[in-house]
Amino acid sequence: FRSVRSGESSRRRHPRLGIMEVSLARAEGLPPKAYVSLRVGEHRKQAPFRANEVFRFAAPSNSKSVAVDLFQKIGAAQVSLASLCAKTGPIFNQDVCIPTADGTKITLGLGVKVLDPTVLPEAPKPSRQEAAQKAKCYLTENGVQQTLQEMVQALLKDQPKDPLSFMADFINAKKGQAPAPKPQPQPLPQKKLAAPAPAPAHCSDAHVEDDGDFPPGFPVDAAPAQMPDLSAHANLMAEVLRADPGIYQLLRPRRTKRGVTFAQVIKPGVDTKGHRMVKTAGLAAGDAESYEVFAPLFNEALRLRFGRQLLFDPQPCDMDFAKMNSAPLDPSGTIVTSVRVSISRNLSTFRFPTACSEQERRQVERLLVNALQELSGELEGEYFPLPESSSCGALGWPQGMSQKDSECLQTQGMLFDEPDSNIACSSGLARHWPDARGIFRNSSGGLWAWLNEEDHLKLFSGQSGSDLYAVFRRLASAEKAVSMALNQEGSGFAWNEKLGFLSSSPHNIGTGLCVTVVMHLPCLSVSPEFRSKCAALKLQVKAVDGKSWAVSNMERLGSSEVSQVMAVAAACQELVAAERKLSGQDKSFVAKAPAKTEPAKPAPAKQSIAPCQPKIDYSAVPGLGSEEVPGFPVDTCPSEMPDLSAHHSLMATVFRSNPGMYGRLKGLKTKSGVTLAKVIKSGVDMKGHPMIKMVGAVAGDEESYSTFGELFSQIIALQHGFSAAMSHRTKMDPMLVDAAPVDSTGKYVQSVRICARRNLKGFRLPSAASLHERREVERVLSDAMMHFGASQEGSYYPLRGSASHSSSCGGMSADEEQELDSAGLLFHEPDSGLVLSAGTGRDWPDARGVFASEGYQTWAWVNEDDHLQLFAEQPGAAFRGAFEKLCGLESSLAAALQQQGHGFMHDQRLGYLTSCPANLGSALRVVATVHLPLLSLRRDFKECCRLLGASAARSETEAATWNISHVDGLGSSEATLVNVTASAVRQLVAMEQALASGAAAARPGFGSEALPLCRDIPPRGLPDLSGHSGAAAAVLRCQPGIYEELGGKKTPGGVPFSLVCRATLGLPAGLRSASMGVSTSQGTRSDGKVVGSVGLCAGDEDCYDVFQAIFDPALELYTGKALSPQPAAALDPAAVAGEAMGVVASEKLKVLSTRIQLSRNLKGLPFPPACSSSQRCEVERILTRALTRLGGRCKGTYCPLRGSATCPLRSAEGMTEAEESELRTKGLLMQEPKALGQLVCGLGRDWPQARGVFSFSGCQGEGTRLAAWINEEEHLSLVALRSDGDLKAAFAAVCEVEKALRCELEQDGHSFARSERLGALTALPGRVGSGLSVRVHMEMLPLSSDGNMADLCGEGLEVALRPPRIGGRVPTVEVANISGFGVSEAGIVTNVADACRRILLRA
Repeated sequence: FRSVRSGESSRRRHPRLGIMEVSLARAEGLPPKAYVSLRVGEHRKQAPFRANEVFRFAAPSNSKSVAVDLFQKIGAAQVSLASLCAKTGPIFNQDVCIPTADGTKITLGLGVKVLDPTVLPEAPKPSRQEAAQKAKCYLTENGVQQTLQEMVQALLKDQPKDPLSFMADFINAKKGQAPAPKPQPQPLPQKKLAAPAPAPAHCSDAHVEDDGDFPPGFPVDAAPAQMPDLSAHANLMAEVLRADPGIYQLLRPRRTKRGVTFAQVIKPGVDTKGHRMVKTAGLAAGDAESYEVFAPLFNEALRLRFGRQLLFDPQPCDMDFAKMNSAPLDPSGTIVTSVRVSISRNLSTFRFPTACSEQERRQVERLLVNALQELSGELEGEYFPLPESSSCGALGWPQGMSQKDSECLQTQGMLFDEPDSNIACSSGLARHWPDARGIFRNSSGGLWAWLNEEDHLKLFSGQSGSDLYAVFRRLASAEKAVSMALNQEGSGFAWNEKLGFLSSSPHNIGTGLCVTVVMHLPCLSVSPEFRSKCAALKLQVKAVDGKSWAVSNMERLGSSEVSQVMAVAAACQELVAAERKLSGQDKSFVAKAPAKTEPAKPAPAKQSIAPCQPKIDYSAVPGLGSEEVPGFPVDTCPSEMPDLSAHHSLMATVFRSNPGMYGRLKGLKTKSGVTLAKVIKSGVDMKGHPMIKMVGAVAGDEESYSTFGELFSQIIALQHGFSAAMSHRTKMDPMLVDAAPVDSTGKYVQSVRICARRNLKGFRLPSAASLHERREVERVLSDAMMHFGASQEGSYYPLRGSASHSSSCGGMSADEEQELDSAGLLFHEPDSGLVLSAGTGRDWPDARGVFASEGYQTWAWVNEDDHLQLFAEQPGAAFRGAFEKLCGLESSLAAALQQQGHGFMHDQRLGYLTSCPANLGSALRVVATVHLPLLSLRRDFKECCRLLGASAARSETEAATWNISHVDGLGSSEATLVNVTASAVRQLVAMEQALASGAAAARPGFGSEALPLCRDIPPRGLPDLSGHSGAAAAVLRCQPGIYEELGGKKTPGGVPFSLVCRATLGLPAGLRSASMGVSTSQGTRSDGKVVGSVGLCAGDEDCYDVFQAIFDPALELYTGKALSPQPAAALDPAAVAGEAMGVVASEKLKVLSTRIQLSRNLKGLPFPPACSSSQRCEVERILTRALTRLGGRCKGTYCPLRGSATCPLRSAEGMTEAEESELRTKGLLMQEPKALGQLVCGLGRDWPQARGVFSFSGCQGEGTRLAAWINEEEHLSLVALRSDGDLKAAFAAVCEVEKALRCELEQDGHSFARSERLGALTALPGRVGSGLSVRVHMEMLPLSSDGNMADLCGEGLEVALRPPRIGGRVPTVEVANISGFGVSEAGIVTNVADACRRILLRA
């Protein structure tokens, strides 16, 4: 190997940017007539072997190896072209005979068709879908659809004797009516935006202001001393630092004058690994000075992005639109449909949106809004803050724009959404959302601006048609006016002489300009040369629909704004001319358009063999050829476990908490050869992102789930909450689906789609399957599907380029591919790094295909990421109809496979087996497409979906349309998942209807009713609890008679058994109570068992006696010991003893925080799950009256939650924003319930009414922060926090307040609920007894390779430990008591302190 620097000075440090020469000096044992093939990256060269022959390659940036292949020549023949050149029209066939070295002959059939170059085939006719879409658009745009609906409604209402005359009169009456104008945002009178209010209490000067919470991952304050591992990252930042690690050490301590650190700059590129095929910058500028302070990094990245020569010349700036040609791009008006130009700008005196504080962002908004409101004439307009932005009260927008205005702007495509991409969130762009963000829109239309999105200002100008001159003129005029207004205020745009206008993203520096032209190119776009032609014209191209394309400029650096606009104009005019030629006006264009015939369905595979299609070569793309993606090996695991400290996956979490597992599994292999290396490769290669935790492991075959069961069982428990004692039940019965209407109006639910994944027994899964196995799977499945009945009859289409199926040696035709793609039935090659690393894309597209039935209501994918995916779709809200179709399809296929001796993979405990553990169980996905224009504008929309057990993803087809799907899969039957999705959609539609009528729509579970169950509880007979966790579910499974015994009982206060066990019966995860001191956490007990949950809730104090038959055994199972009388209360800090004496301290490891919470309920009043609104108010009145009388060290102030109007001591709006911010900073602010189990039990009803925080000010300065929460999960929760390990001091503060408060309550005739048998009574039984929860968060040493969590603190202590958190200086662990029963309050503090001390002694 020899590296050659091409055209570079020898002083440059990067020889990798030059040429690499590869040669073979000798060959031993080489057969005769051998060919040598060398591949570096995506480039391959081959030739007969000749010693020392040199092959030249561009030196790679990513490839770590050279692939060397040897081929032996079998034979050769030549066919004369003379006879072919004379032929036109008919097909020329000739047998070619090739003699071989061993004397045999090979005969090949050669077919050639020579076409007349002067005759062009007709353009293709539109597909049925395109025709239907065009018709729908015509009817909608002209108001025909609305008129017809009104006419039919009037006809049915009046029912005239002569309906035809009635309809004629109705239409004639409509003729004279003008169409209603489109809704426009309603502007308010213009006002100057005053300087923003002083920063909240948590802010100070510009260098230490609260910059908002960045997402977890790479730190932002200071970069670690050791450069992070960037070997698998695909971005410009990683490429630069890998080539020269010294840059990291050079820049690590630097920061700009405004406080932007090197860590902030590179955080998005470290957190987000990226993909080799889509290379991002991987760094974000925090202010204008970032480009100078961190120039060694930025300059290298910019050279890679833009080219070396551009950075040495000054960046021109020219917005003079008079230099442009004013002629339209498309005078005919048939090709160019719209044009848009945008520019990005930042203010030089502030940090950019990636790094700015809340106060800075508001100052930027003020300056820009005032500047934009100086615009006059056609540019004059109004500013609309984003919904729920509170920064523009002076403009009459105290809570941002109205829902109506938001909907109007969204319809017009002017509204921007909260960033949801990993790299945007990691850059810090989502902080403080949506504060100080908004849209400016001019009154006459065509101009709008985004404030504080990715940059401070993004200015747009656009309109229909092809008048690019008018669009750029409008933009240039607005930019000039805004710049002048800013200069008068002493501000201006960030500018660098060499780099031009500066942006958060290095990709946008220079002009910051983007010109986008939407063009209708039905002929040119199907030409093979289309994309290369656009690239040659320096245009980026993106599909808008089947035949319309958006083209935009590639470059922003090195030329002026007007030059870039004119370059795009010239390129678009060339594309317009090419499209006209292809449409039939000119025959000279070289690209050939396809035949304009209606694509016909191919015949079934057994009837004919279609002609070969040209094969598409994916072999150069890593992961799509025959080889695995480079990285972690697949055959054998290394002896040492790879470093997973910065990986964000379930697999990494499991191995970090139990490193010894790697040594036990690394040598295992399934019977078909799947290794642990193959299973975890994708999770090792891809680090993932801290905000989106992936699984990080795939099964290679059916046996993987048993051979590597120790790993998969823990992954499944983390992913699904599915313990080893649980089992999945399959119910593919459409009659179990609720037939109640979901959308009675038919206006909201557009369609229901259901997908089921299946894999064939006896074959390896796609991630590990060989080429032969994959082809055999395709043969078995396609043959079985060809035997479907008449109602499911269809055709199988191999993917284009696949040569594995007898029906077509080259796969489906281009017309068939377009038809299936337009109908949404086609799948494409994977581009996710995770999927490619798993091996799912190998040998693409061989042995992959689509089966489609007539009418496209059912279809199937073969060999995508599972062997089979079955789909069924129904229009409207026909959930049962879609499920019935899917069940019929699956049943027919299973029967056909059984006749061939095959079947689906299925496990008695895990259900249907899939490649990814996330899809186990039912392996079903139900998706409803729903139009929610009002509800989706609410900030809590996705939270509403989560509360209903669903998720929401934006649909790509229409604005304000969402794909609603369920969350759970394992442990819930197929019919249950359909019912869950239908129930969620039903309630979302009801909320949308309420908003449309002007009524309020509370989030599910936070109104007057508890969160409804998605599962119906039968009035008689115990429901199936086989997939449910929690001690109560286990008791009922073992003793089902308890359900019949207690089912009809109520307490004297009216609390029914259905409320007590509501969560256990209705939710597989049940109701978690008091584990780890927090109601929703899980961990490991010191005895090695997993912390579970009780799964019950008490509605009043009598529940523990009336329903003792379920409470007692559930508590015994949860605590692991027999119930005995609760020890006497020991709320005395002097009783704290043990090894640590209640104080945890260490010189080597740090105790980060201590939290003690004491729960109490008032005697004689229902507990929070069962109390009414008036009873909750009475609890608030009693407790606040007693608390406000406390004095001395126990004095304080009561602050009702914001929005609570029930406390007579305060205003109707609850606590102020400043009070809320102060409590949040101290960690004392009560949070609304998040867990579904809590909401199902009614803990969120009427939130936030009659709830608040009493903050104790008397103990300030002593290190303990103390507050009382009223009507959270219990009537009263005393919460003490410290930033050290002095548990005894925190406990002393709680004891003092509890004693004083108890005395005040007794004077008023009240007391706390208590039982001689059980101690303090709580709504959540895990706390019953002492009512005390103690939690310590501390640093710990990494576990040894054979260590585990249970060994950390030894035996004899009733504590639990949460799995360690990785990512900081050292791992951290949380230690807490398991329950409040059987140990006194002082005893619990002693146990937790001693457990912490033992962990610290390991240091």
